[in-house]
Amino acid sequence: MQASYFTGLLYFQCKMRLPFIAILILLFAQCAGGPDMAPSSDSLQVISPNKEKDSALVEELIFGRFCGHCGGNCSPMFSLNTSGNVLTLRADYENHYFKGRDSLQFKNTLDEPAKLELAYQVMRRLPEMLLAYSKTEDSFGCPDCADGCGIYVEFIPEGGTAPKKFRLDLQESEGQPKVLSDYARFVSDKVNEIMGKY
Repeated sequence: MQASYFTGLLYFQCKMRLPFIAILILLFAQCAGGPDMAPSSDSLQVISPNKEKDSALVEELIFGRFCGHCGGNCSPMFSLNTSGNVLTLRADYENHYFKGRDSLQFKNTLDEPAKLELAYQVMRRLPEMLLAYSKTEDSFGCPDCADGCGIYVEFIPEGGTAPKKFRLDLQESEGQPKVLSDYARFVSDKVNEIMGKY
């Protein structure tokens, strides 16, 4: 009697494991390929639960960090272009920011999906205050004062023609709303991650 009970229990456990294993295999197959897979670098599509709203934020986003008193790469800048639903990320690692913001040269293409996602996060987190700001250029706080570095953000609003350009203080500052201080730190962290500096 005990042997048949254990045999039945063993049969039941094996029978229940097979569907579970099959489900795991199907889930793995969906994650590893198919239409919902992460895009290749040849056709990087914006993947977002609310693609229409997110991709309509800006046509192009330029962001980076600048530090006047440093050695080496003191002003890494990135350009995220969102033409249609395709993302393109390029970098300027040659300190052109200090020659004038119109001198930026994005010669390095960064097509790794992880770096594109980091840049896309910077775009998605653009504060409403900057998106709706009436001026096309402004500075908040005291960017790069006391060797504190600053954040540069430039974007062309969807359907707009004139770019909006902002310099943000990377340090806490009375002349800068908290939402912009938080965003400045977020951008700085993403710059570090894109550059591989954790």
